[in-house]
Amino acid sequence: MQLITAKQASKMLGLRLPRLYELTRTKRIPFVRFGIKQIRFDPELLEVWVKQEAVLNASLAKSPKV
Repeated sequence: MQLITAKQASKMLGLRLPRLYELTRTKRIPFVRFGIKQIRFDPELLEVWVKQEAVLNASLAKSPKV
């Protein structure tokens, strides 16, 4: 398993770094923390996360409006 930096992950996902950091802070995206400030991402887990988010968003779009 090769881990990538936040900068590499943001590029891979097409997200700005502040948005990526917000997702990690709220634990909405898979990441690995080393110490207090260092975080890394597993590209394979990010791909799974993107697919899960797409399915979730699609199902929310189909749900009836209240």
